Order: sequence, then C-alpha cells, then structure tokens
Amino acid sequence: MAFLTDSISGDEELKKAAFVQKYQLLKEKKICVDFPLKSFLRPLSVLVILSGILFLNGGNFSRLYRDMADYKVVNNPRLNVDFLLLNETLDTEYGKAFQLRLKVESPFFSVENVFVCYGGGEFLMTRKDSIFTYDFDMVNNDIRFYFRTGDAVSKDYLIRVLPTPEVIGYKVTVIPPSYTGLKAEVLKDVVDFRALYGSVLRFHIDLSNVDTLFLQVEDKVSHLPLKSADAIDFSQRVTTSGEYVLLGSNSDFVRKNLMNFNVSCIPDLYPGIQVSELQDSLNTSLYYFYGVITDDYGFSDLRFNYSLNGQNHTIVPVRINNNITTQEFYFEFNFAEFAGTDKVQIQYFFEVFDNDNVSGPKSTRSDAKNYSLPDLNTIFDFNSETNATVNTAMSEAEKLAKEIVAGVKDLQKKMLDNSVDNWEKQQLSKDIVEKKEKLDKLLTEVKEQNKKKAVLNNNFTKQDSVLQMKQQKIQELLDKIMDDEMKKLMEEFSKLSEEFSKEKFRNIDEKMKLGFDQLSEELDRNIELLKRYQIEEQHSMLSQQLENLKQQQNKFEDAADERSVSPDSLKELAQDIEKKLEDIKDNYNQLKEENNQLSQPFELKSLDEKFDALSKDLQQQEKNAAENKKKDDKLSKEIQKKMEELSEEMEEQQQQNFMQMSLPQKDIELIIQNILLISFAQEDLLYQFRNVSSLSPRYNELGRLQDMKKLEYKIVKDSLSAIAKTNLMLASVLNDKFYDIETKFALLPNYIQNNKRNELLAEQQYIVSYLNDIALVLSEALQKDKSEKGESGGGGKSNNPGGKQQKGGKGDKEEGYGNLKKFQNGLKRQMEDLLSKMKNGEKGKPLQQGISKMIRENELFRQSLNEFMSGEGSFSEEERRLLNEVNKLLEDNIRDIANYSVTNNLIQRNNLIYNKLLMSEKASKEREEYEDKRTSVTAEDMKFKRPELYFKNGKKQGLMRTDLQKSGMKLNLYFKNLFNNYYIKLGDDE
Repeated sequence: MAFLTDSISGDEELKKAAFVQKYQLLKEKKICVDFPLKSFLRPLSVLVILSGILFLNGGNFSRLYRDMADYKVVNNPRLNVDFLLLNETLDTEYGKAFQLRLKVESPFFSVENVFVCYGGGEFLMTRKDSIFTYDFDMVNNDIRFYFRTGDAVSKDYLIRVLPTPEVIGYKVTVIPPSYTGLKAEVLKDVVDFRALYGSVLRFHIDLSNVDTLFLQVEDKVSHLPLKSADAIDFSQRVTTSGEYVLLGSNSDFVRKNLMNFNVSCIPDLYPGIQVSELQDSLNTSLYYFYGVITDDYGFSDLRFNYSLNGQNHTIVPVRINNNITTQEFYFEFNFAEFAGTDKVQIQYFFEVFDNDNVSGPKSTRSDAKNYSLPDLNTIFDFNSETNATVNTAMSEAEKLAKEIVAGVKDLQKKMLDNSVDNWEKQQLSKDIVEKKEKLDKLLTEVKEQNKKKAVLNNNFTKQDSVLQMKQQKIQELLDKIMDDEMKKLMEEFSKLSEEFSKEKFRNIDEKMKLGFDQLSEELDRNIELLKRYQIEEQHSMLSQQLENLKQQQNKFEDAADERSVSPDSLKELAQDIEKKLEDIKDNYNQLKEENNQLSQPFELKSLDEKFDALSKDLQQQEKNAAENKKKDDKLSKEIQKKMEELSEEMEEQQQQNFMQMSLPQKDIELIIQNILLISFAQEDLLYQFRNVSSLSPRYNELGRLQDMKKLEYKIVKDSLSAIAKTNLMLASVLNDKFYDIETKFALLPNYIQNNKRNELLAEQQYIVSYLNDIALVLSEALQKDKSEKGESGGGGKSNNPGGKQQKGGKGDKEEGYGNLKKFQNGLKRQMEDLLSKMKNGEKGKPLQQGISKMIRENELFRQSLNEFMSGEGSFSEEERRLLNEVNKLLEDNIRDIANYSVTNNLIQRNNLIYNKLLMSEKASKEREEYEDKRTSVTAEDMKFKRPELYFKNGKKQGLMRTDLQKSGMKLNLYFKNLFNNYYIKLGDDE
C-alpha cells in the first residue's frame, strides 16, 4: 500500500490512514514483512561464479575466441607472447638517460631473453626477476623501437624527445660600487663567484625552449620578462651571500631548474685607525698626533672630536687623501684655546669614516683621552716657584761672570810679571773654562724655565698684549746673553786650558775681558728687568684671581637663592671663598715686599683695609650659611661692592704702573744725535784711512782720532745702559750690535799699529753700519712711543675699538688688537652685570634697556672688528680664520641676547672670543717677526708648522710600523683585506 498507492482506488487520505493503521497493528503484534530471498539466492550464486571464471580466464577465452574466429589459420603456440611495457610515458628530456622496463608473459613457455630493436640493430635487455630493462645513456632524438623474443615481436613504440628549457650560454658582469674605484669584471660560464656588498650583477643568458623565466633568491621567486625568445638580460644587486636559482617553463615543463649561481657577498669592513700622540716639550698644552688609517677602498672623512665637560661637542676636520686605502696623517692641537674658562675636562678622540655610499659611511673611533686645564691657583704657585729658581740662578750667573772677568784680569797680570809658570797659567785657564761651563748651564736653565712659565701663562691666563710683549722681550734678552761670538771666543780659550800659549792668550784676552764685562752688565740689567716683569706678571694673575673670586661669589649666591644645596655645602663654598681671598691678600703683600726690593719700585698701594673689610663680610656670610639662615641680600650686595672695589684698585694699579712702555724722549733724542755724529765721524775716518799711507804722519793722527771715537761711544753706551736697566722697551732694542761695537772699537788700535789695513777697514765699516742701525732702531722706538702717547693722551674714548688700519703698519695692527681686547673686556663686565641683575630679579623697562644696550654694544664691536679686518693691512690665513670665528661667536651672542637668553654660556663664549683675539694677535706677531727677520728664532722656540717633522729622527719608532706600506706589493682583494687588518693589529701589539 505504501509503494503502490496508485494501483488502489479511493481517497488519498483514507489510503494513508489505512496504511498507518495496518502498520501500527503489525508493529504491535511484532510481525515483519519477509522478502522472498530464497527464490533469488540460487540464480544469484550461479551468476557470481560464472563472473569469477570469466575474469580469471579472460585471456584464454579471448585467445580461444580468436582461434575459433580464424579457424582456417594454424597458429604457432610460441607466438602467443604478451609484451607489457611498464613505463608510464615514453616522453623524455633532451640529452637525458632513459630506461625501458618490460614484462613478458606467455602461457606456453617461459621467456628467457628479450631484445629491443631500433636503428637496425637488436640489443639484449637485462633481466631482473620478471622485469626486463634497457638503458639509453643519452637520448637526443626520437627513437622508434619494438621488442622481440624468439619469433614473437611486439608492436612498434616511439620514445619522443620533448623540447626542454635550457641555458645555451651565459655571462655575468660584476659591477662593484662606484666608491671602490674598482673596474667591472666579466665572468663567462662561471657559477661560483665573489662580489662586494652593493655590487650589481648584470646577467646575459642565451636560452632555448623557454617560454617563462623565474629567479629564485632564497625563498623569494620573481618573474623575469624575456627580452626575446632565446635571450634575456637582467640585473641583481648583491646584499647577502646565497644561491641564485634560475627556473624556466614551457608547455611541457613547469619551473625546471636551469642553473644555480653561488654568490659570496664580501662585506665592506669598518675602517681602522691607530693614533699616537706626543706632548711638546716646551708648550705642555700643545700635542702632536701621528696616526695610520686603513680601509678596503678609501675614506670620506677624518675628524678630530673634542668636548668640554661632556658638552659642546666640536668637530675639527683633518686633511687626508680620500683615495689612498692605507695612509698616515699628522695633526696638532693646542688645548690652550680653552684658557680662561672654569675648570674644564676636555675629552678628545679621532673618528674616521669610510666612503661606503651604498649602506652609508661606517666610522671607527680612536681611544678617547682626557686633558685637564690648570686653574689660576696652580699657575700662580708654579710661577712663584719658577721665579724663585730663575732669580737665584741669574744671581749666581752674574757672580760667575764677575769671577770670570776677575780671573782673566788676574791671568793678564801674571802674564806681565811672569810670576807663574805655564802649568799654573794652564790651571787658571781651566778654572775660567769650568766657571764658563757652569755659567752656560745656569743660563740654559734660566731660559728653559722662563720659556715654560711664559708658555703656560700665555696659554692659560688672560694676559694683555702689553704683558705678552714684555714677556717676549724678556725671553729675547735671555736668549741673547751668550751670543755666537762669545761662544766661539770661549772655544778658543778652552784650547788654552789644554795647552797654554802666551801668544794665543794675547790675541783673545782683551776680547774675553770686554765680552764678560758686557755679559756681567747684561746680567745685572736683565735681573732687574726680569724682577720687574715678574711683579707685573704676578700682579696680573692676582687680578684674574679676584675676577674668578667674583664669579665664585655669584655662584654661591645663586645656590643660596635656589636652596638647591645643603647648608653644609653652602658653608664649604663660603669657606672656600674666604680662604681664596686670604691667599690673594697674602700673595699681594708678598708681591709688595718683592716690589720694594727693586731699584725703582712700582707704586703699589696697601690694600690691607679693603681686604680685611671684605674678609669680615665673608666670615659673616659663612656664619649665615652654617646656621642655615636666609640669604642676606644687603650683605651680598656689600660683598659684591667690595670685591668690585678691589678689582678696580688692581686694574688702576695695572694701568698706572704696567701698561705704559714709554721712553725718556729727550734723553733718547740726544743720544740718537750723538750716535749719528759718531757715525758720520767714523765714516769720514774710514774714508781717510783708505786713502792715507801708513808712513804718513796723518796716519798716526787718524789713530788718535779713532781712540777718541771709542771714548765717545763708551759714554753713549753707558748712558743707554743706565736707562735700559729700568726700561724694558729700550733694553729690547739694544741688540748685540750695541755691545759688539765697543769690542770692535777695542780691536782697532792693534790693526792701526800693525797696519792691518783690510781688517781695519772691515771693522770700521762694521762700526759705521751698526751705529746707523742703532740710531734707526732708537728712532723708530721713539716715534712709536710718541704716537702711542699722543693717541692715549687725547682723553676721549675711541669710537673705533678696532682701529681701522690706514697703511697696514705694524703699530696700527698692534693698536687695533689692543683696542679690540679692551672693548671685549668691557663687554664681558657689562654682560656679567646684566646677568647678575637678571638673577636678582630685575624686570620690566630697566631690563629691556639693558638688553638693548648690550645688543648695541655687541653690534658696535662687530662693526669695529669688520672694519679692522677690511683694513689695508695684510692678515695671514690663521688670523682671518680666528677673526671669522670671533665674528661667528658675536652673532651667536647677539641672537641669544635678543632672545633674552642671558646665561653663563654667554660669559663662556666671551672668554672664547677674548682667547681667539689673543691667538690671532699672536699669529700676527709671529708672522711679522718672520717677515722682518730681526730676531733669530731657534728651532726649539718654534711650533712645528708641519707636525710630521716632530715625529722624524726616531720619534716615530716604537709607535707604529709603516715600512710594510711602502713596499708596493700587489695583492688581490681577499689578501688585501687580510693585510690591512694585520697592519692595524700590528700597531696595537706594539
């Protein structure tokens, strides 16, 4: 009923209900509907058995069918063989090996041998178990073949060669980065090669049967567009080592591996640097550097870096040849550039950069080192010790010179009375020589000690141009004490100590007596001048210490206002200020005592009352700090006022006593006239001696006149010597010629008496020339002194601090530098006052007026500086560089002041401006001295303009070996890198 509803008539709903009712009835009675399985089981079994027989004997039934169909043909049972080819496909790649696999079956006999037939030949196949195989070593063309065993033959088969993607030929052009300077290299049929980092590999590949090409680098596969059907060009930049795989595809192959390239990427190594340094033996702030830098391919920059207390990093470029891969460099640096600042720790190092423009220049630094600037207290103590040593040595030298003169006179006397034999005379000579050697040693020690002190003061103290000039002239006087002629004379006398000769002694005794008389006179004069200079020098140091004390007081007040430090720390600061003031007071009183010992003392007033009053206030300040009391503004202002009064008093003393270098004009003018009269008379005598006969009575009369000129000159010389003893300016112009003339005058009587005409005329010409020179030098000094007095006596304040040069004269230039420094000192004081007012809370209109005034003053100073630089006088490159740096610092100051950024950086920048002015002035003086050639500068006094000269003559040995670099060896890139690394390590090992 459920499945044959259409065959039963009636309503559909009634049929469904009847079906449900019957089904529920059968289900309740547990009655199932049986399928008539038994009636179908037997036929089904027969069908399954017949199907199995047919499946298992299908071949036999098939053969039986064929035999019955061809009943008229008689078949040979041995031809009934089945050849079953086991290869899935007979397609193969060109040039590849191919193996045929065959299975042979026969119901009538066992197959032992099977042949594969192709190309007109039959080839026995190899049997292994029931499988026959045959190997083709290389298949280059299609092969048609068939199998045979006995008389049985298979059908024909065809091995088809597919069109395989392949590389016919290729080349790679390796293009190194341009900064290496290396040429491109072409490699043909090479799959393993090395390339520098950043190199470009330019491939040209000839292809066959390739429709699509891919390049696989590591795990990344990229498609390469074909240039044509049989070639492609593409480029690849090398950044890492690895394998490059070339894949090709066509209709028969998908991404077939065509070729593998193995590329080794050679990295650009970091540059190497090795530096050694030497400190100048005289100028302890001057350092000479020698170094070696190496790199694979060259450099882009070498820098000298320094920083002050870890801040204000500055870079100084060092000149090198960027294209030389291993080279030496030399550099010098004077740390005195930072003199005048607070305690400073300078850290410095060199940094070299390679020329890698692919990944950016890489740099290597040398070891960082430190240099500490000495403070004023240290320098003052050093000066005091040095002055004591120098003065003691000078006094002993003067004593030795007098003993030598006395010894020569004693020897002269004994020569006349013949009271002693030659052996005793020889011993007297030896005693004189020993004293002279001791004198040389003392004078050398004095010069060296004074040089070291002068260099230290010039570098690290704020000496004005006048004091610097005096120091230079003092050193010149010390250097000229023992001239070459005196040394030569002493060498001749030394020979007498070995073998005394009366005749030889007569030839040199007068020269020695006059020479050591002159030496004793110079020493006496120089001792007095040196002591006077020491007073000025120490006085200047005390003034600077007072200025530093004022700055320290300002710092104390800032700390007290901010309450940022503990009471104990404030107390220590106050105690330190009080102690430094006591030291300054003691040093000033000691200076006064030394001043009173001079033949003409300076006017140094007693300052005990002012020191005591200030000390009392400082004690109260210390007490307040110890008790943690609130800052006493009234007390602070009183301390500042008294410090300022002390500074003004010291400055007034300096201006009154030390800044003037005047000459006694009337006396000098009279002396010049007398020298010229002597010169004219001597020139006339020279002419007459040239034309008169020695037998003429006139000859003897001229000899008497010559003696008179000697006496006249001695009067002039004694007068000048007396003035020069207290006048450094005059003493500095009295050179060796001034003293040598007297010696030359003393030689003339002997030449006249013995008619040595040539020697006589030569000495007379010498006297005339040098008299004229002395007159000219004195005239120039007097004219300069007059001009300075006239300008300073005007009473008005100059509106042109730079002093624009009119003719580029030496005096104009010195005046310009002096005015610039004076103006700069005034700016510094104004800036300190403005900074102090801002810290004290000054605001509003007074502050604005102060700012405006500071900007105006700095603009005036910059204008004066520019006028000074644009004058007609010539400037060296070093001068212009320093003055341009001053101009740049001024611009920074004006910008900061305009932005109300008035901080201690402004004060520090002003110190740098002053120092650079001093350095520029120093460079100007060195240049003028070199051009004038009026002073003899020994090699020991000169700063090495070429630092490499300082490292010659064995000074470089033990620092670094460079001989290998000059051998001219030709190395490839790999060994070149090894060699450079070894070269750097060689310097480290030493």
